Amino acid sequence: MTQGSYGQFCPVAMAAEVLCTRWTPLVLRELMAGSTRFNDLRRGVPTCHVVFGEATAILAGDALLTHGLGVFAAYPAGERFAEAKVRVLATVVEAIGTQGMIGESAEVVADFTGRGRVRYGGELWNARSDAALHAGDLARIVRVEGLTLWVEPR
Repeated sequence: MTQGSYGQFCPVAMAAEVLCTRWTPLVLRELMAGSTRFNDLRRGVPTCHVVFGEATAILAGDALLTHGLGVFAAYPAGERFAEAKVRVLATVVEAIGTQGMIGESAEVVADFTGRGRVRYGGELWNARSDAALHAGDLARIVRVEGLTLWVEPR
């Protein structure tokens, strides 16, 4: 490998990056919710579904997710790590799913009661709440329904 190449890093660290907010969720969220700024651009770069189409974006998100989980399942090599790898995979799968969002904080974008928007993980999400929330407040995510976060005052 060439010095400074991406391959110089630990495979598990690379898998964590693939699964974190940088790649897999980004591809799928931009596809499902649409771009929220820059007219189908993300940080000045066209989103995956704009460049390659929705079908390819879905496959890319699935491939990234599968690849990341596969790396966690493969490293470290050896039978003696089997139980630990199963625990790591279970933890990662729970954390990257909607259950990983429960209890987290989201910032209220504008005053709302009932329906509004919150910012979570650097992205705007539709939100629902039975309580009045004010711009700048932190709200606790209590439930996820599709692309809508149910929140309550923190």
